[in-house]
Amino acid sequence: DEECENIYPAKRSGAVSIRLRDGRALALRVVDPKGEVNNPMTDADLDEKFYSNCEAIIGRARCESLHAQIHRFDSLADASDFFKW
Repeated sequence: DEECENIYPAKRSGAVSIRLRDGRALALRVVDPKGEVNNPMTDADLDEKFYSNCEAIIGRARCESLHAQIHRFDSLADASDFFKW
């Protein structure tokens, strides 16, 4: 999309248009996608993204353990403790 290209890299936007079988055309442009500075993710968004990327690889229980460890990172006595999940 030319407009997306013109505003990149200041904005990492996206655009899509779809023509339906009934002839209708749908279009959407997102200038500030979720996670960008002007559209930050909430803690709930980050948790959802974490679990959706993690669970299929290491399972729910290990994801929960790792998630808890991530949230305790600042209080660890030694960074190597991070890997004990």
